[in-house]
Amino acid sequence: MILNRKYWYYRRKLLGLLGLPVYSEPLHLDIEPTIRCNLRCRICQVPKWNRTCPDLSLDSFKKILNSAPYLKSIKLQGMGEPLLNKDFFEMVKLARLRDIKVSMHTNGTLLSDLNIQNLIESQINEIAVSCDHYDPLILKNLRPGLNFESFSSGIMQLNKCASEIHVKAYSLLTLDLKENIERHLDFLLVCNFKEIVLQPDITDWGGNYPETSNSALSHEELKEIKERVKEWSEKNDGTTIVFQKSRYSQESPCPWPFHYSYITADLYVQPCSICTNPSIFNLGNLNHRNREFSGIWNRTAYFKFRDIFLNGKLPDFCRSCYAPVKGKP
Repeated sequence: MILNRKYWYYRRKLLGLLGLPVYSEPLHLDIEPTIRCNLRCRICQVPKWNRTCPDLSLDSFKKILNSAPYLKSIKLQGMGEPLLNKDFFEMVKLARLRDIKVSMHTNGTLLSDLNIQNLIESQINEIAVSCDHYDPLILKNLRPGLNFESFSSGIMQLNKCASEIHVKAYSLLTLDLKENIERHLDFLLVCNFKEIVLQPDITDWGGNYPETSNSALSHEELKEIKERVKEWSEKNDGTTIVFQKSRYSQESPCPWPFHYSYITADLYVQPCSICTNPSIFNLGNLNHRNREFSGIWNRTAYFKFRDIFLNGKLPDFCRSCYAPVKGKP
């Protein structure tokens, strides 16, 4: 098939430039430090599931790094707040010693002076901070448990002190922002963010929690917001605004099955950062028979999963990430 030829051409070209075999492990992993969180966000699946597991241990983290020798980057974040893991900073340092680029995504509530200093000393490369609304009451409604004063002072301090870290704001474009996107961008500017990422689509986590996506904008609403954001950006030169890719398609398929992977705190290998609940679907566990990651990445189950995409079919839990095909539900 055309997609199949395109995939292997791209894989050979990318890995060939790096001197790596075509069937080598991915260059990037999302690694989940914990599924615990100090907030109960209404657009997240964590408050709605019964899954429990211990935090990722330092030994397990070392096992992951050792079993994926070609790693170039990792994101140390999953379904929980990564700063709750007591070994988080040591994990970052271990990865950086191997010249692996490390990023994280935080809810921004634990950015104390001590944690900011530890982040700087860990030499983490990139931090994304969830910041979904300028209005304290609305933000507290979106993210129950958040203290707005502590949150805003923490992100301002982070941007002030961590000049060598790439820090960016990450905002969900909910209906709450439809009328006041400019005021939200003004707030982020006051917080000294140099980059702002806007996410148009709110996931339903593989179709398992459709209520979490109720705040998604229509195509017309999104088009209007993009025009207003462009006008704001022209008046505020120096701030980079990125609209995250909203949906995949058969012509532009999801890259996760072929180039990335997600490992949970209890070492399940998941297909992506949306389908993260191993009780729904998983591709194996690194603890099973002390298995190496390459043994899962290159096993038959993973190749069959990839074939589904290459043959133009989609598992049910992938459908919400794809744009609807005309004439099909």
